[in-house]
Amino acid sequence: MKLVVQNVESALVKVVNDDWSIKKEEKINKGVLIYFWVSKKITNLEFNIVKNSLDKFVDKFPRMRRLKNKDGRLDATLDDINWEILVVSNFTLYASNKNWTKMDFSASWEYGKAEKIYEYFVDKLKEKFVVKTWEFGAMMEVESINDGPVNYVMEI
Repeated sequence: MKLVVQNVESALVKVVNDDWSIKKEEKINKGVLIYFWVSKKITNLEFNIVKNSLDKFVDKFPRMRRLKNKDGRLDATLDDINWEILVVSNFTLYASNKNWTKMDFSASWEYGKAEKIYEYFVDKLKEKFVVKTWEFGAMMEVESINDGPVNYVMEI
């Protein structure tokens, strides 16, 4: 599983209809925007192993010293600061450009299979935080004002 974790001043996700009209939206103020997707490699693992990895990550995530403290240094945790979390599904995280002309998404897991893991991840985060998310796999518009910018790419 791959995550791109961004510290944001604010973030907004809009789910759009086929004609790109706004269907619904969700917003957070100062917080963390997480893009999440699952690799095809995960198919060889049992779901219990995946759950165990996600459980460990969600347990450690609040204690990671990667947020700005009151002095502007990156050593605060989610436990120290009451930030909001917005999680967005993003199958392009496993894109490859090996041939340099067209992106290859074959390393990304299929929507239906990845949805179960995504939902488990969001549910585990919701046990500890206020988490906002929207339609899994939907076409979305995401707006964010990055804080820093501070971005982390993480593999679970």
